[in-house]
Amino acid sequence: ARVVLDGFDGDTTLSHGLGYLSELAKTGRWLKLALTSIPYSRLQGRPVVSDYLGWARIGLRHPSRDTVVGSLVRRVRRRKREGTAPDRAPPTNRHLVLNADFARLFSDRVVANPHPPTTEREFHLRKLSGLALFEGIGWLEACAAGRGVEVRLPFCDVRLVELCLSFPPDQKIRRGWTRFAMRRAMEGILPTAIQWRTGKTGLHAGRGRAWRSTQNGRIEAMLAEPSPAVRRYLDPERVLELHRRFLEDETDNDEGRMLWRALSLALWLSSRDV
Repeated sequence: ARVVLDGFDGDTTLSHGLGYLSELAKTGRWLKLALTSIPYSRLQGRPVVSDYLGWARIGLRHPSRDTVVGSLVRRVRRRKREGTAPDRAPPTNRHLVLNADFARLFSDRVVANPHPPTTEREFHLRKLSGLALFEGIGWLEACAAGRGVEVRLPFCDVRLVELCLSFPPDQKIRRGWTRFAMRRAMEGILPTAIQWRTGKTGLHAGRGRAWRSTQNGRIEAMLAEPSPAVRRYLDPERVLELHRRFLEDETDNDEGRMLWRALSLALWLSSRDV
């Protein structure tokens, strides 16, 4: 079998270290928070003051911050909530593409975690043990196996994962640089411009352009007369409306990803006798 090395999800193994900013805020280390968040905001081209205040608010809202300022902030927020009109309708997700009955089967599982992570290590561990990571690995291995390819994921080597998880937080973000340990490790291996880059190219624009330029009416026809299997899992009318908005360039990246997954499922279900 052919073997392919894939750099899948090195970010999760390394961690950007942004949980450290939340940790500093929740433990009231304001000076250290400023020394860490300000260089990060500058490198990302983000507003320094509003970013810092955003992290500070996270700390002030945390239950452990039993301070006068924290108490005042929570009291103001509570009064604002109590002052909300009682007949105000709860917010709804108009872009939800799942069949309502199917989604209701899992509604009890989609709840906020009552114990959110506090430290960078906890943030990192939850990302490493989350279902999204294992789901992604499963997709890669299944797609590769279907083409006679064995995919190997060096960043998912348990020894590397344990090493990165053991790093202190200032080895994950330092002087504004995320994934700091990896950048230092690549000294003399990667070109400097790549080693210390602040971002990377996204694929959303190219994918969207290709998608919009190759329309042939197949999606509209499939959703206009969906098979019973498609209706069992999806809401065809909402998927069709989201697709229309996508073609008119009215969707954001999250909506685009949701649409891509919904259409992939719909096309697969439509091709099977289920």
